[in-house]
Amino acid sequence: MVNRIIEDFIRQHCSDFVAELVVVGSNRSSPVLPVEATSGQSAKETILERMAPFDRRFTWERLSLDTIVFVGKNTLPNQAMTSLLMPMRLS
Repeated sequence: MVNRIIEDFIRQHCSDFVAELVVVGSNRSSPVLPVEATSGQSAKETILERMAPFDRRFTWERLSLDTIVFVGKNTLPNQAMTSLLMPMRLS
């Protein structure tokens, strides 16, 4: 649940340079954030700056420069499709 909240917050506040992202590691002290950038810009510091108000709410799941990883375009799975197919895989 918190992962989805973090993802939505970053999508809303970093949409100028983040194309897609996914938070990996639920209820961990240091989740990992793979990010697809819209351009060649790798702005880990900017993400952390914009996350500062949010990090005060969820202190147990803070991001750091080491846990933000920029990946190539179209390398992250389509979450909408994954969510749709997951029930089929479980049955």
